[in-house]
Amino acid sequence: LSSTSLTIANGLTLTDGDVTLASGHGLSFAATSDGGTSTPVELLDDYEEGTFTLAATAGDVTLSTGSGEYTKIGRMVHCTFIVTFPSTSSSSGAELSGFPYTCQNGNQYRGGFTIGATNQTGDVVILMSANTSNATLQNRSQQVLACSAVSGSVFVGGGAYPTAS
Repeated sequence: LSSTSLTIANGLTLTDGDVTLASGHGLSFAATSDGGTSTPVELLDDYEEGTFTLAATAGDVTLSTGSGEYTKIGRMVHCTFIVTFPSTSSSSGAELSGFPYTCQNGNQYRGGFTIGATNQTGDVVILMSANTSNATLQNRSQQVLACSAVSGSVFVGGGAYPTAS
């Protein structure tokens, strides 16, 4: 073996253990370069799985349930979660904090979430806030809902958003 490289002609089988890459390195897919409309990045250098706890940012509201799981692949964070708002008359904006990564800055990067189940009767959209790890609950007209508008509601959903890291 050379101290600078290793070439294997017909595949590699690892019967036990992990492949560990040095920090700043990853799996390169440059051999399949498609060109794209700008300089493409073809290095997968980050993967992570975990759980997170969501909270309401309104000081007078404590979520009854607020938990989720995520998988980060490269710069994309994929999440699933369940949130239960308590019965409240609070007029504070319905905002969730505690997503696992800060959303990339810029409106074109704000990821959103599909609500798979809820007991809410109106249209609700959950949208990441740029350059934060928070998301707001909005109506279809992009107005942030008051906590009282989602009082007693359960939201089960999932989606993705990009992070700068």
